[in-house]
Amino acid sequence: MTTYERYWKAREGAVRERLRRRSLQRARAAHAMLAIRSGTLLDVGCGPGFAAEFFAARGFAVTGVEPAPSAAQDARTRGITVVEGDLSAGALPPGPFDVVLALEVLEHLADPIAALGALMRAARPDGEVVVSLPNEWHILRRLALLLGAEPLGGAEDPHIRHFGLRAARRLFDAAGVPVRVERAVAIIPPWCGAADAAGRVLARAAPRLFGLSFLFLARKEGR
Repeated sequence: MTTYERYWKAREGAVRERLRRRSLQRARAAHAMLAIRSGTLLDVGCGPGFAAEFFAARGFAVTGVEPAPSAAQDARTRGITVVEGDLSAGALPPGPFDVVLALEVLEHLADPIAALGALMRAARPDGEVVVSLPNEWHILRRLALLLGAEPLGGAEDPHIRHFGLRAARRLFDAAGVPVRVERAVAIIPPWCGAADAAGRVLARAAPRLFGLSFLFLARKEGR
């Protein structure tokens, strides 16, 4: 069983539901960033298809890529066409695509610079690429470290690259990919009622502390 398959097998019940909600939170934020509002969309690392289903419901023709067979099958039950494979092994379907997504993917890969280049190549000229990276240094993580927890690393940690905002920006610089739009996803989830608005304000004002993830939009130059 691969690391990716173990990851999804271990996330059932309430944990899976929380992941679904967070995935939809990132998908909504990514959708709001796009200038392209319809067309073909490639969701790399689509998991069970939470974000893919969101974009399909908004008129995109979605293709997913997912290395975990069980997650890929779950996405298919949501009506998503899925190619089983790993981005690090070059398993991308032939494009080009109008929009390419990689939401919480690059932190799992040994060479995120090469992977970001592959995402850009999968987009059509003037297409858009949206990448989200988890903020490993948000306020709750910092407090956990101060209290003696060891929340990073270990044999079962699926993240092999750990990003803060500066490291995420360096990734795009190293790949030669200019960022057009940058946005923080609030650490306070939108289902927390009145706290949602406060969470979004805090994420904008202090993204390094109150951002759960960082979203970056790049546009492939037309030819």
